[in-house]
Amino acid sequence: MQENKVSEIKLSDRKHMSVSGVGEILSFDDRSVVLDTALGTLHIDGNSLAVKRLDLETGQASVSGDINGIFYLENGKSKKRRKDAR
Repeated sequence: MQENKVSEIKLSDRKHMSVSGVGEILSFDDRSVVLDTALGTLHIDGNSLAVKRLDLETGQASVSGDINGIFYLENGKSKKRRKDAR
């Protein structure tokens, strides 16, 4: 049976962002926040970024600052192919 994975992103005025389905924060500084979510690794790029709220029990996180980009790694894995993959 396939697991039902849910994650939601809400962005307001490119200044405030809330994310559900968060398992942990992998890294963060004022220019980048990297979250492990139910749908893969989520990168948030910008300036003056701050994690305002993190609740791992409910999987909720909030980020504020000047948000310039949001993207997922493909299936949470690098896009590079292994040498032995065919």
